[in-house]
Amino acid sequence: MVSVKVLYKGSGNPVKGAKVSLMFSGLISGGSVPGKYTDYNGEVHFNIGTGNGTIYVNGLDAKTGYISGMEVVHV
Repeated sequence: MVSVKVLYKGSGNPVKGAKVSLMFSGLISGGSVPGKYTDYNGEVHFNIGTGNGTIYVNGLDAKTGYISGMEVVHV
């Protein structure tokens, strides 16, 4: 499972209602994961495996690299 917590850069407060989507790289395991919206804690959970890819928040690249566990990104 991969979870993403989205926080505001300046305040560190959670971002509620942000659309988070994932794009995994790789010939066999690559592809996009349909977006979900963060809850009141700024968190969203995906029932997927880990791997190299990109986390997008509201369509913008928030992190590129290995995605696993609880990822915290700042916007």
